[in-house]
Amino acid sequence: GAHVRRAIESATLEMDPFPHVVVENWLPPDIYTHLIAAIPPPVFFTDRENGRHRVSVPFTFGPAYSRMVWDFMYRTLVARILNRALNAKFQDAVRDYVRSVCPALPGDADIRLHASDGRIMLRHRGYNLLPHRDPRWGFMTVLIYLAREGDVEAYGTRLYRVREDAGAPDSRVYYIDPERCDLVKTVPFRANSMLVFLNSTG
Repeated sequence: GAHVRRAIESATLEMDPFPHVVVENWLPPDIYTHLIAAIPPPVFFTDRENGRHRVSVPFTFGPAYSRMVWDFMYRTLVARILNRALNAKFQDAVRDYVRSVCPALPGDADIRLHASDGRIMLRHRGYNLLPHRDPRWGFMTVLIYLAREGDVEAYGTRLYRVREDAGAPDSRVYYIDPERCDLVKTVPFRANSMLVFLNSTG
């Protein structure tokens, strides 16, 4: 817990193109080693659509070691330790964003966020996701990069500014014309790192 809190606290909260933070070495190395070793074999991932496989976390069907490690990951690391640390890190950004949507928000409103929709995502060769905004029901997205030794860091996440930006029309994933997108930065697919961002603009 102390290690995770220090990592989150020392990371810089950046506001361009939206509130986000990149956290390096967020887990103690031995815990990260267990996390990688406990990724279930591909046969346990469901084929949601071509090239996009996932397993929900926590999961009840899979190797005992995988279930034990990922249950700890979800119930202890994410739901307790990481949740508290990220709420503290993003509290002002979240409150400002909610006020932009709901100006009458009371000053003492409890707007702490809670973890949901955890999953391990398996992507295959050639996978590429076009610029998009996540579904509106998700206030914040946490991407934990599960890189193994020898993996290429280039396949990370691109963050864009959007010209003539506007809110998503509904609650689904909102795909944006790439011609309107200006690349701000690329977050590398780096072992034991994470990207956390507020699902707002850009």
